[in-house]
Amino acid sequence: MEFIVVEINDFYVGLGCQSTKEAIRYQILGAAPSIIHFAGNLKYACAVADAQKESSSGLADIEAALKDRKVWLAASTHAEEEDAIIRIHKELKNWVPRLLTIVAPRQPSRGHAIMTRFRQQGFGVAVRSEGHQISSNIDVYMVDTLGELNHFYAMVPIAFVGGSLVQGLAGHNLAEAAAAGCIVLTGYHIGHFQEMVEEMQKMSPLSVQQVDEEGLVDNLRKFLTAEDSYLDERRAAADGALRAAASGVSTRVWELLESCILKKVLI
Repeated sequence: MEFIVVEINDFYVGLGCQSTKEAIRYQILGAAPSIIHFAGNLKYACAVADAQKESSSGLADIEAALKDRKVWLAASTHAEEEDAIIRIHKELKNWVPRLLTIVAPRQPSRGHAIMTRFRQQGFGVAVRSEGHQISSNIDVYMVDTLGELNHFYAMVPIAFVGGSLVQGLAGHNLAEAAAAGCIVLTGYHIGHFQEMVEEMQKMSPLSVQQVDEEGLVDNLRKFLTAEDSYLDERRAAADGALRAAASGVSTRVWELLESCILKKVLI
């Protein structure tokens, strides 16, 4: 949630802003400082809550198949980015022969078209919606289903959050990947999600890393060939920064709602 606007009797009595920058923008638009409150970004709190209730137990066969593979997840990808993912997978295979790339497109309906593009490059592709198994000859696993992304975040050590690699895109929510304990990578074209990156990096510089295509290859190669202890450090940084950013957000939002609505209704 970007902000909260509370309205009573046709006038605004509270603006719950997620950042100082947002509060300043509202003042420029004419909002009185007295009605502006810092609430924080509810995306952080929601991501933490979702991570606590998510379970991959229903995907035990997939989780078992991943244990013996080096794996990364390209999440919420757009058509403009998938050619880059093909190139990246090809290059990484030079260092990581048993690499498995999981692709979860932003629009699952594009899954078949993406599968065709990967198969044309000679990759073995398994498709989630068709119940394919991840056998040893599978290079790419296509998650073309709805509502399962958080399950897959919970199963992989490294996630690239798409909608960010090509100019004209505007990013997607990074908090879900961080809350699941992934190493989080994203591009530079992320619109208002840049504020989320900056806030998390203030908590820990290792929490999120922005990359271009070349940087994505370099970082994936480094992480996919690193010792587990190094990965654990980076994963803990992302999770810790996310939880620090989420701290107190739900309470502040509730207190704002209570003071602006509930108490006035009960009077």
